[in-house]
Amino acid sequence: MSYNILRKIQLLFNFPFWWIISKKKKYFNFVFPNLRFIRSKRFNYQHLPICNQKTLLTGKGEISIGKNCKFGYKPGGFHRGGSIELQARYKNAIINIGNNVATNNNIFICAANNIEIGSNTLIGQNVTIMDFEAHGILPHLRNKVGEIGNVILGENVWIGIMLQY
Repeated sequence: MSYNILRKIQLLFNFPFWWIISKKKKYFNFVFPNLRFIRSKRFNYQHLPICNQKTLLTGKGEISIGKNCKFGYKPGGFHRGGSIELQARYKNAIINIGNNVATNNNIFICAANNIEIGSNTLIGQNVTIMDFEAHGILPHLRNKVGEIGNVILGENVWIGIMLQY
């Protein structure tokens, strides 16, 4: 028998639930919370992302994720109890995430039109990216969606949190 098969047999006896633990990041932090969205055919991916924090796909639009993407960072702050949300809010909204994109914890990306994040991008903790004003500024416009635009982040971009002292 090969070494790999013997190793798996040993793991099975020593740690009977090792296979659950090894799949936790994929299934409990991503697949199970998003089954409805994934089945709706509005989610395109080249490879399922690694999710160290619960990652939610919401909205009525389309979300596309490239290869080798990682959402959440366990040693990063506010790991427990937080979440990452990718929300393509309206029917024609699109969120397109390139390859090798990595984020820290508690990220909110919300598109009313189009958000593109280029490959090899790093996104820091508590970052919010929106392509629209959630409401107008003037009192009579506050119950309507404000100006809608596009957000296009190129490749090799690093977005961090802005600290105020």
